[in-house]
Amino acid sequence: MDRVQQYCSGWRHPIPAVPRIIGKTPAGGVQMSISMAVTRMLLRTRPVGTKDAATVLDRLADRKPAAPIPRAIHRVATVRELSVEGRRVVQLTPRSGANGAHLVYTHGGAYVYPLVAPHWPIIAALIASSGAVVTVPFYGLAPDHHVDEAYTLLDAVYAAAVETHGDRVFLAGDSAGGALALGQAIRYRDAGLTPPAAVILFSPWLDITLSNPDIPAAAKLDPMLARDGLVAAGQWWADDTDPRSPLLSPLFADLGGLPPVYVYQGARDLLAPDAKVLAGRVAAAGGRIELRLYSGAFHVFVGAPWTPEARRALSHAGSILSGVTAPVDRKLRVVTPSGAPAATPFPAPGTPLALAGESFVSLTTFRKTGVPVSTPVWVARDGDALLVVTPSESGKVKRLRNNPRVELRPCDRRGRVADGAEAVAGETEIVADPAEVERLAAAFRAKYGFEYRVFMLVERIVARRQKPRVMLRITAPAA
Repeated sequence: MDRVQQYCSGWRHPIPAVPRIIGKTPAGGVQMSISMAVTRMLLRTRPVGTKDAATVLDRLADRKPAAPIPRAIHRVATVRELSVEGRRVVQLTPRSGANGAHLVYTHGGAYVYPLVAPHWPIIAALIASSGAVVTVPFYGLAPDHHVDEAYTLLDAVYAAAVETHGDRVFLAGDSAGGALALGQAIRYRDAGLTPPAAVILFSPWLDITLSNPDIPAAAKLDPMLARDGLVAAGQWWADDTDPRSPLLSPLFADLGGLPPVYVYQGARDLLAPDAKVLAGRVAAAGGRIELRLYSGAFHVFVGAPWTPEARRALSHAGSILSGVTAPVDRKLRVVTPSGAPAATPFPAPGTPLALAGESFVSLTTFRKTGVPVSTPVWVARDGDALLVVTPSESGKVKRLRNNPRVELRPCDRRGRVADGAEAVAGETEIVADPAEVERLAAAFRAKYGFEYRVFMLVERIVARRQKPRVMLRITAPAA
């Protein structure tokens, strides 16, 4: 069984804890979840779309347009359709209030396939967990379009983002889109432009030639990808460009002087060997990188929000965007261009909002006698407040009406708090208006996805009704 591993260099503080996945092995590794194992088995029953060049061409003959924007996106963001360099660009602004950060997200698809339905839950979760504005450029696809055209579009999108958000622009992408995100960071470093605050990569395709000798062995474990079809797609995308160009294969670039890089990688992915090489090369160049390698996970597993691995990876990525786990030694400051609204500062450590990236938090309320009562809860973000959803008749609501003071600590699903976890103090406002509660619930649906819906359904079946709920908005105590 593969273990979750982390590769990190250049940090003064410990790496954030590995994702809490179901069960621990005797050796201290972490087992994959049951839902991950079942999903991977089901993927094995489907034909591999990148088996060879002929298979890819057959699929391209019936290539569909990009997946439509789903209701899950409209629940968490307002949608603005733009045209940049003659290409479609979608800009998504959080309904709960933007935090001043801006993410440019480039989708994957082997450079030949458009954005597909599983991409939207990834983007929705990042918006809900971070409060960042997200821009999604729809670049032209091979074999009709090539790499140079894509960077013309991406350069224009990035320049516009920097103009409005300064040094709080992030780059992210999955698979082929991950290579585009990292390629942009390299390109802007070389050009002396404002660097992105960080680069977030989900299962990135870092070398279009797939020349790593460890890839054939990794391919045997991969339920989704095959080497030959990918190499063909990469050649169509490259056209006359050197396949080892940083714009195509950033693994071969000079990797020094880059912003912090975060990689979320499944262990059962033929691209995993190159992710490990990237971590080593960035570290050797004196850079800051963290690679999270998830046991049993497949290519772009974050597109499977019903798995805890996907939810935790996206929650962690969201915390990067919101500044909760911002890299040490990088001063993330607010830059407000002339005429632009003031941005909300990153949440300070030791505040309730700094826990927004956690999957579970132990919420401690206090009885009239002062006796503490702790409960594990889900959390989400609403502007400058941490959100907790709870039945309106729960004991914690009764205690909070008497005393709004709370303490918060990260915990696991069962409420077990890690040794040494410090309590974070907060003050609570109870939101009972049904319309406002429904609006805020969108953040939980986006972050916890299928699990949240199942919980609500089970409650409705067991209790024979949906219990009225309130939202708890928790902020730092007044000084």
